[in-house]
Amino acid sequence: MSEAAEILSTYLPGPTAERAHKTKQRVQYYWGPIRTGKSTSACWEIYFSCERAAAAGVSARWIVLRDTYRNLEDTTLKTWLDIFPEGGCGRIVKSNPVDYLLKTEDGTEHEILFRHGQTAADASSFLSSEFAGAFLEEVAPAFNPSGIISPGISEEVFDMAYGRLVQKGITHPQMILTSNPPPMQHWASRRIIDLPEEKLKAAGWGHYWFPPEENEKNIRPGFYEELLKVWPEDMIRRFVKGERIAIYPGLPIFQKDFSERLHVRPGLKPIRGLPIVLCVDSSGLAPAALFTQVDHKGRWLWLREIQGGFVDGKLSEQIGARRFAQLCKGVAAAEFPGFSFGPGWGDPFRLEAKSDTDEKSWAQYFKAEGFELRPGVKPITDRIDGIRERLNLIVEGEPGIVISKEGCPLAIEGMAGGYRWGLDPLANRVLGAEPVKDIFSHVMDAAGHACRKIFPIVKRYAPKVEKPALPPSAMSA
Repeated sequence: MSEAAEILSTYLPGPTAERAHKTKQRVQYYWGPIRTGKSTSACWEIYFSCERAAAAGVSARWIVLRDTYRNLEDTTLKTWLDIFPEGGCGRIVKSNPVDYLLKTEDGTEHEILFRHGQTAADASSFLSSEFAGAFLEEVAPAFNPSGIISPGISEEVFDMAYGRLVQKGITHPQMILTSNPPPMQHWASRRIIDLPEEKLKAAGWGHYWFPPEENEKNIRPGFYEELLKVWPEDMIRRFVKGERIAIYPGLPIFQKDFSERLHVRPGLKPIRGLPIVLCVDSSGLAPAALFTQVDHKGRWLWLREIQGGFVDGKLSEQIGARRFAQLCKGVAAAEFPGFSFGPGWGDPFRLEAKSDTDEKSWAQYFKAEGFELRPGVKPITDRIDGIRERLNLIVEGEPGIVISKEGCPLAIEGMAGGYRWGLDPLANRVLGAEPVKDIFSHVMDAAGHACRKIFPIVKRYAPKVEKPALPPSAMSA
């Protein structure tokens, strides 16, 4: 048996990997908990692709991409060389960046280029060639309380690499992606995992969730049990249990109160006959709005969010009060025709403040478009406590807050961990500060300003108990 054949005989894929290898999908996304064999399966898929190219008389050219050079060298390249060491299966012909010549059993050599780049600017220099395939490893960002573990790979790089799968003679070009479970708002979730099955099939794309039990033979006994003892709950949920929750630097505010299964509903529709309640945050030039309703049970339905300038997952431009009020009017006309709008709630810090340019306030701009906005709640503790109470409230078997899966992706990820307190260098919460200001904070602040106004605290008074009158004592006579 040749050295190459001996290496081939060592690969024993689990059921999920084996199912993926049997398809000819243009895009295959392998995702799941850590140490589930995703990267190993991706490396082998490259080999099988090169075998198919060799059978057609073509020497394939692949690019393997990781976000940073350190991650590329320490993990991706190391995994590759563990599987295909220099010798019988190939050799390194160039270092820094690394070019590897992979030899299939028939003797054909194929180029495997190892490169690093997180953004389109990083990748533009080496994504100008034509490839038979591209492997993007760890596309989703990963964080722990002290900072970034892996920044991930941008959506633009995915699109650029996809457009370069045009090597002549390759009839079935491929793109392979791997990562731990991506946050729900990440492009890999929006464009692959959450894409309807019929659209995935039409595009020739597929995704595969790798369960831990399929790779047990390749990890030491007790590995996951040890992590359960020492890791924080959010890291366990994502990296061990494989849940798609957001993990960002900082202290999540609602993550423990929020459940995607309980609080998120696909296909949530507004209820005829009930008014729409608009909630607005006017922070800077990235304002946000929530179109909501309170149903007959008292549930708060979050139907549609708008983030000023937020387009296709990116904060692409800034927007002022007048344009944002017009944007809200356009959404109301297009998505809520025939619905009445009750009084809404706005950012109490800026609602009545006049613009430096035309002396008009946010309230006036919205009034001109047919919306009445009243000042919402100021104290951050009241805003957060109000939402937390609704999350933990069950009304006739239903959660107190129900969020549209399609209409409110930022709010969902904010609830799942994107909305958070900042931490100091010692990983302690920065006391007295507002939550971290980013793409999640604005829509969450819009809800916070409105919550206590829509659902005020009901003060319950215990009935006054009269002390029973005692009969006069004998001594009083």
